[in-house]
Amino acid sequence: MAQFGDGGGGTEFGDAEELKGFKPLPDDLRPEVRSFVLALRGLFNVTGKSLRVFAVYHHISPPSVSRYLKGADPGEGLPRCADEVGLQDA
Repeated sequence: MAQFGDGGGGTEFGDAEELKGFKPLPDDLRPEVRSFVLALRGLFNVTGKSLRVFAVYHHISPPSVSRYLKGADPGEGLPRCADEVGLQDA
């Protein structure tokens, strides 16, 4: 299961690595970025919202959400992004 957090009550979603419409993530992603992307994919999947509605709801631009869902590293913005979508470390 994909989990964002340190194992202490993080958010879990099914196998977000293999969601329809998403390519597998690159092997060289930092572990915390991989966890974030998998959790974001899982959250996106269970909400059933369009990418645009999901992005607006979470106060992130649609192009940024698209990049993150594809595995882009938000860099120093990772904590803010995780907080915005409710995936902050537990």
